[in-house]
Amino acid sequence: MRRSRLTTLIAVLLLLAAACWWAWLNRDRIAPNLVNPLLEGSQVESIRGLDPGFGAMSLEQITLTLESGSKIALRDIHLQRPFDLLFGARVNRSHLTIAEVGYLPAPQIAAAAPAPVPAGETTSAARQAAEPAQAGAQPGAEALRLGELLELLQRYLPEHIRIPDLRWLGGPIERGQLTLDRDHKSGSVELQLASEQHQLRLQLRHLDREPEVQVTLLADTERAATLSGQLKRLDTENWTAQLQLQLALGQLRRLPLPQAVSEAVANASGSADARLAMQLPDRLLHLDEYRNILVELSADRATLALPEPLLGAPLELVFSTPGVATVTFASLSPFRPRDIAGGGRLTLSTASGDTPLLSADIDTRVSGAQPVISLAGEIRFAALEPLLQAERWQSLAGGLQLTSPEGSGSFRGTAKLQPLGQMTAGSAPTVKNLEFSLLPETRLGLTAATGDSDIPVLEQLGWPRAIATLALNEPLTVSAAQWPGSISLAAPALELGLRPDGDDAPISAQISALECRIDTDRTCRLDLEAGADRLALPAQELEGEQVSLHSHLEVDIQQQQTDLTLADMAIAAGNLRRQAWKLETVSIRSPEVHCSLAASGIDCSADSITTTTDGASTDGLATSGTVDLQALSLSTADSGVQLEARYSSDDIHARVLEQYAFDASIRGRFKLAGDTLRGEGTLQAGALRAEADWHHQLESGRGSASFDIPSVEFSREAPLSDSISGLPADLVAGSIGASGQISWPLGSAKGDRLSLTLDRLAATYGDMFAVDASGTLAAEQRDGLWVTGSPQPLTVGSVDVGVAIDDIRFALSLDRQRNLELIDLRAELLGGTLRSPQLTWNLDGEMRRSEARLDGISLEQLADEMEAENFAASGILDLRIPLLTDADGVTVEQGRVEARPPGGRLRYYGAFSPSMLSGNPQLKLIAGALEDYNYRELSGTLEYPPSGDMQMQLKLVGRSDSVAEDRDLVINLNLENNIPDMLRSLQASRDLTGALEKAVSEQ
Repeated sequence: MRRSRLTTLIAVLLLLAAACWWAWLNRDRIAPNLVNPLLEGSQVESIRGLDPGFGAMSLEQITLTLESGSKIALRDIHLQRPFDLLFGARVNRSHLTIAEVGYLPAPQIAAAAPAPVPAGETTSAARQAAEPAQAGAQPGAEALRLGELLELLQRYLPEHIRIPDLRWLGGPIERGQLTLDRDHKSGSVELQLASEQHQLRLQLRHLDREPEVQVTLLADTERAATLSGQLKRLDTENWTAQLQLQLALGQLRRLPLPQAVSEAVANASGSADARLAMQLPDRLLHLDEYRNILVELSADRATLALPEPLLGAPLELVFSTPGVATVTFASLSPFRPRDIAGGGRLTLSTASGDTPLLSADIDTRVSGAQPVISLAGEIRFAALEPLLQAERWQSLAGGLQLTSPEGSGSFRGTAKLQPLGQMTAGSAPTVKNLEFSLLPETRLGLTAATGDSDIPVLEQLGWPRAIATLALNEPLTVSAAQWPGSISLAAPALELGLRPDGDDAPISAQISALECRIDTDRTCRLDLEAGADRLALPAQELEGEQVSLHSHLEVDIQQQQTDLTLADMAIAAGNLRRQAWKLETVSIRSPEVHCSLAASGIDCSADSITTTTDGASTDGLATSGTVDLQALSLSTADSGVQLEARYSSDDIHARVLEQYAFDASIRGRFKLAGDTLRGEGTLQAGALRAEADWHHQLESGRGSASFDIPSVEFSREAPLSDSISGLPADLVAGSIGASGQISWPLGSAKGDRLSLTLDRLAATYGDMFAVDASGTLAAEQRDGLWVTGSPQPLTVGSVDVGVAIDDIRFALSLDRQRNLELIDLRAELLGGTLRSPQLTWNLDGEMRRSEARLDGISLEQLADEMEAENFAASGILDLRIPLLTDADGVTVEQGRVEARPPGGRLRYYGAFSPSMLSGNPQLKLIAGALEDYNYRELSGTLEYPPSGDMQMQLKLVGRSDSVAEDRDLVINLNLENNIPDMLRSLQASRDLTGALEKAVSEQ
């Protein structure tokens, strides 16, 4: 029995020894499996060369993968007195040496988007965030006590740590060394982490009583940052803490910082200090037990570089505090700020500029438990030059090159934060009653140049460079009841200016009552007054003087479009000139014009626009009056510009060729679609009424119009001169109508035609008149020439040029050679007839020959018409008159005159003056014979030059009882007379009104 038990015991011991021996041989594989369950996410990948012992232990290498994916490799590890470290000896004498530590950060992988949460459900994290913490405590709060942490630090912190080769692959510090030394007597710890250019020094003192800490960060040998602090125990549950941070900003750029921070401190200088004092609980995570928290901040010319992407150019921000800015908190949970006080001076400058762009004094105080922030300062616009050269600002300028900013301005502002009792941790405080004002006397000037770009405004003005200015006469204020929220902008008075570089002819504008609201949509209202003493648009060949614009303007900027309303709009100009047109004064007024601007185009409309001019003139035409446009609409799209409106006026005054004048009223409508302008309308001038349809091509300048003038009756009481004054002729009876189609440039299109209908028309021309004119005249354009398709028959009852010409009949023709022809002309005068197969006048002044015959002309009627007391005659004459017409007028060459048998009688008393008769017996004999002369034969020639001085050479054969009754007396006479003068004399000798009324009543 005893032997059996002994055998069993020996077997168990042998198995246990074998197991231990096997475990010892495989310790490098077994150790990770034993340790990993205790690491909670991290994992020991491998262990090599484990050599445990009571007095010392060593490890050739261990590799760990952290929960984040980062890897740590430790090589040649030696630990003396391991039990002091593992079991936390009261006096920890352990020494830890690691020959090499390597750290490889985890690869950066974009975080996956969170899975969508069904409507009505929340994630567990959201539910946790929504649930308020119980009494401000966090999970595990009871397990984390400050006193216990300090005790653990004393027990488990080794006496010495040495890592001569510390590597961070791809990190800010590639290689360094770490040392830690602990003095148990003084209770101090000194840690030093050093690389080639940087050092981190940590000193802990009095760990067993009132711990003190000091951390110093060095760049080379210069101090960059120092953090110092002290803990004091008040009782078993509470501590007081004081921390102070000192930054030498000029040294920060030499530290291995993240790229965004490095850019900010690249040109940093000055210093910044922070101090924190508070009462904190021993249970560190009980936020509701933190009390009397004080934060103090100060800066001495703390200078930071703002990144270039922020505003498009590098800027420097300098901040100084005259004293200390303080923030106090009654507690952290609930979050209860108690007071905010302090201020400083902020300066913003471009990196290359000596003049600051902005300088501001900032002050913060609490009034009625509500923090109030105020600032005041000035802006120097000359410092904007580097910003204007930046690509971002140039792109915003739309192709303009903005340079040479000048001027300065002052500003002030205030803002209130939400009451301290309403602030919550983790969210930015709400800003209320924000107000920022640019003060009067603020001035800004800029030079704008077109460069290689086509800028519509400057291009139209013909200005390669312009000076733009802005001036404030009263404050410009930006305000908001709450921010984030809608913003209001108000400016009672702004002055804007634009003038060409090197000129003193500016365009000026005054903006008053400016009010804007900026929210999801942006709206503005303002009154605009703009003007220029002189203004030229070379591209449009337009220039004017005393140009002005007045309007109340409303702008509504929405996400998809901008609405623009101009109320009480008035535009005026004087001495406006474009090519041959000149307008003395012109004004355009409208109660309201509304426009919508969107990506698809522009739409504008107006119920009414009134245009007035005191005098518009061009070659041969002057006009004045008022034209009203109704229901005007304008739109732009991919298809082009479309414009349409109705127009009307009862106040048109026109003068043609500085002589012919008429007052008219017009009605109609027009429409512009793309390049084509079309319209229709009527014109009423006295009794005359014209109706027309027309179209005009803007690009080519071509167009046409068809018109109709309904037949209109005239009378002595309502003549044509009542409708059109200044005409050399007047229509006093009968009717006339017209119709046709005309294209421009003249003759540029086929189908032009004119038609004129006369019905028993009576007309006057000076002291001459014509009555009972009837017929239809029709002409058309052929190859650019006006022609009649066939001769047009006309009749005229009578024409009185001093001598009445009655029953005139002919056919009018105009051919391609511009020959105006009176075909088959027949008329009656002086008891005889006028006939011609064809009378021709070339409108280009080329010479044409014709012939007319006067048959049966009564000398007795001629003498009666002349009403000469010393002349009487009888007999019948026949005349053959060859006519030559050209540019000089009418010429008669070798006309023939003959009297019909049996001749006639002449009675001519006083044919010669007494002075001519004295001493000339033969002339005295002829004068006596003409006093009673019976001729049997009369013949001769007729000459008539363009001057009107007719010459007749006559030969008379007959007898005179006063000379010789029984024999023939032959008389040769050379007669000269100016026919126009004679006709004017005859016209003056008769009663025109009576003769005209008689002729009209008899027609």
